[in-house]
Amino acid sequence: MKGIILQPTVADENVIVQFTQNVIIEKNTVVKVPNGFKAIILIDEKVTFRMNEGATKKLSEYGKDYIGKRGKIAFVHTKMLPAMLWGFGNIQVNNDRLKEAYRVGANGKYVVEIVDIAKLISAFNVENNITTEKVRDRTISIIRNLGNAVLGKCFAKTDISVFEIASQIENIRDELFNSLKNENAFSDIGFKLKDLTVEKIHVNEDDLEIIRNRINNAESTSSIEDLKVEISEIVSTELKQILQKQLDDFGANISAELEDIITERLPLCEEAKINNIKKVKLNAHTLLEQADENDDLVLLASLIYSKVEENLITKYKLPHRNEKFYMNYSEYLTAVYQAKSDDRYYLMERDKNGILKPLPPRVIELQSDGTPITVEMHPLIRFMRAGLSPQEAYRATVMWRVINKIRHRSEENKKKLDKFFAHNKSRKDYMKEVLDFYQEKLLYTED
Repeated sequence: MKGIILQPTVADENVIVQFTQNVIIEKNTVVKVPNGFKAIILIDEKVTFRMNEGATKKLSEYGKDYIGKRGKIAFVHTKMLPAMLWGFGNIQVNNDRLKEAYRVGANGKYVVEIVDIAKLISAFNVENNITTEKVRDRTISIIRNLGNAVLGKCFAKTDISVFEIASQIENIRDELFNSLKNENAFSDIGFKLKDLTVEKIHVNEDDLEIIRNRINNAESTSSIEDLKVEISEIVSTELKQILQKQLDDFGANISAELEDIITERLPLCEEAKINNIKKVKLNAHTLLEQADENDDLVLLASLIYSKVEENLITKYKLPHRNEKFYMNYSEYLTAVYQAKSDDRYYLMERDKNGILKPLPPRVIELQSDGTPITVEMHPLIRFMRAGLSPQEAYRATVMWRVINKIRHRSEENKKKLDKFFAHNKSRKDYMKEVLDFYQEKLLYTED
């Protein structure tokens, strides 16, 4: 009489462990383990013995006492489990050192590996197959519960300002991974945390605005006369005479900053704020003609920046809300592959294995599982949507970042700009190149 052959029947790669139906073990009941699997034999629902990949054996060979008992086979994939998404947010941070309070979150990917099959099977319902979704449901809670405390502690004790926390991604990753890799909660269900990445650290926008306004308020307490002195240091003698009357009307109103890639979270120079720019009835060409070689050209950079951004919104109809250009995450991934010139991908980088991957975007809205829904539109994508080729858009983006650094006051920006202009044209010549290029591409226009 031919025996029963027990072997995997599900081809779905998302199934990590698949169970056979309960059978009554007979003399000729055979277990066949294909390559890529291991088998766990459960007798009366208890893990009894194991079989390695490629093995074929009658269960009665393990002992005639098993004949007549109920048996079930768990076939376990030996391949590495896929990376899974993690994410959490709204962790309240109170940093006494920097006098900053804000809500922070993070997201990324993690990989677990099976280290104890018996514990894994015991931790799950053996009536149903174990899938990657079920594994994530069990393991993501471990990361959230412990990761919340680790992330909050990291930011509560850091000397890094909230506006620069993106620079701490690697440190945060190390803290999270080292705290979680030996966690008993993983080993109790048969897993070990193999790897974890942090792709984005995000801070509540309302909290950022409060901190930003506090900084701007502190910087804008000087009198109008102080502002006149500050402006006079960045414009030529001829331009001072033209601006003198308009300076009398300047106020110290706080306005929302025009944000950009790296420096938008730093305080704007007072003359770069939009309310003050609008009160100067001069165009960029006049400012450029009147400027001296040694001027830092904050006002000129701000006028160009403001007009180009206005055209991107009104002329090219790019989606914009809450002072940000935005797009769907799926659109971003498509644009990443379009941002290519010859063999160069402008919005991709190589990982440690040399594989090209999209640069992580700035996330505006997340799903509950940490997957981005809405992200900020990268400047390079903005310029491509305004009709520039990827190569032209890259050039426009470099210029955009330079003028944005000019607009924002910080010692770090000053050092970077000094280094940039030490190896390039003078500020005035470079700003002429920027103005000419933006005007040629119809990004900068004058009323």
